[in-house]
Amino acid sequence: MFLIVIFIFSFIYSTIQTKKTYDFLIQNDFSKAKISSQKAILFPTIISQSTLHQSDTLEAWTKSLSLISKLEQFEENVQYIGKNMLDPTIPQANLIVLEEQLVDINNEVIELNNHLNSSFILKNLSITNKINQTLKITDQIINSLKTINKDPHTFLILLQNTEELRASGGFMGSYARIDLNEGKVTNITIQDIYEPDGQFTGFVDAPPGAKEYLSGGQGLRLPDSNWHPDFPTSAKIISSYFAFGDERKIDSIITVNVDQIEKILKIVGDIYLPDYGLTVTSDNLTALARADRNAFFAGSKQKANFLTSLFNNLKIELTKLNSQQQTEIIETLLRGLQHKDLQLFSWHPQLQDIFVKYNVAGEIEYQDQSDFYLYLLETNVGINKANKKITREVKINLGQNRTDLEVKFHNDGSESLLDYINYQRIIVNPMVTVKEVRYGEEKISFYEDLITNSKGKDFKQVGFLIPLESGQSKTLNITLNYQTICVEKSCKLQIQKQSGIQPTPYQINYMGKSKNIVLEQDEIITF
Repeated sequence: MFLIVIFIFSFIYSTIQTKKTYDFLIQNDFSKAKISSQKAILFPTIISQSTLHQSDTLEAWTKSLSLISKLEQFEENVQYIGKNMLDPTIPQANLIVLEEQLVDINNEVIELNNHLNSSFILKNLSITNKINQTLKITDQIINSLKTINKDPHTFLILLQNTEELRASGGFMGSYARIDLNEGKVTNITIQDIYEPDGQFTGFVDAPPGAKEYLSGGQGLRLPDSNWHPDFPTSAKIISSYFAFGDERKIDSIITVNVDQIEKILKIVGDIYLPDYGLTVTSDNLTALARADRNAFFAGSKQKANFLTSLFNNLKIELTKLNSQQQTEIIETLLRGLQHKDLQLFSWHPQLQDIFVKYNVAGEIEYQDQSDFYLYLLETNVGINKANKKITREVKINLGQNRTDLEVKFHNDGSESLLDYINYQRIIVNPMVTVKEVRYGEEKISFYEDLITNSKGKDFKQVGFLIPLESGQSKTLNITLNYQTICVEKSCKLQIQKQSGIQPTPYQINYMGKSKNIVLEQDEIITF
């Protein structure tokens, strides 16, 4: 009788620990998964010792423990390669190593899944569904690595200053070209955006808004080529300008908002640059990284040299991080993808499909034309850093045939140099009509046209200029009409978040109901 109680207890205990193990795996918490898997081995150990028989259930438990160890080693490899991939003297720190290990782990997971399905006890724990979801993700990661590792691959990293807001996140002041071959970084070049821009001698007519307030009669230039609200469309335009500037063979583009670098510096700590006698911190990065924009010219190496020195010293500091700091950086980058502080584009369809699927491609898109789609898009055309002082509050009153939109802008700047000159755009469904735009007490005129995303889907774009002096607050009111989007008892609103905009409070009202959110990523609100 006592043995039966021990048997039942060990079975229940191991079952619970097995379920916990896979829950931790889904959460990418490998250390807790390993502890749970070691506890889960209690039942199969007792049975195997008492019966000398290895069933599918026992085999599955044994496989799970083996798999946890491999996953923990994989996490360590990711961190090791992340620290040393930029060092050419360490040949094993490359993406091919990760690809091979991930394929090996994937095969282990498939084998484990087969054992789980063969076990009457384990197949009812709802584990196989989670494993199948994980397999789909790892398959996509493996295919991505294969694409990058197959041939030489060039990444263009665009550093965007969100203090001067643009459609894709901020003014593109600098960039890095990173060349990979066989999964290893072979070359990194950091340059000022005006260097390739100076090589372009042609003329491209600027789009409305940019033409009047940014081009200075010189057409659309590279520094302002991230104008289109749809990032895949902007990325293709950016690529063409870099090709004009002799930066050819670009496979993928990544935008990185300066906020991300500041967050990484908070984890890494201050960085001293001996060549400049300066200490770079998260607080002074943007001030040190830029000179007077009016003094920029093609051939100037001032900013490129500074950023190269910063990058080289940052690279050294990254190798000194402990495992907790490495994890914090990975978590920061993942949040950055979620909040659009990083956006990705690739000319390789397979990679681009993955970027779109996980909503890191920055494309404008609505799920259903019957939903109400709204994208508030600001562009700082004042050629200053006013956006660090700008906050906003949004109220949306939804109706069946009309929506009233209210945006309260606040400029907390204390000097006229930070007056905000905002070319405001509203992107909505194509069948929506703009009835009226008011800014403060004044009714203002606006430009209206149809634009398309990279897939050819139509959107209506409405644009107008709204200045805001330092120390002022002012309210923008827009009335939108349409046939019928929201039916009597239900309504769905899709709100797109602009890259570079700080978390913004939204109040949405419909038929006496109200919902409040802080917009940090794209949201779908249903009533």
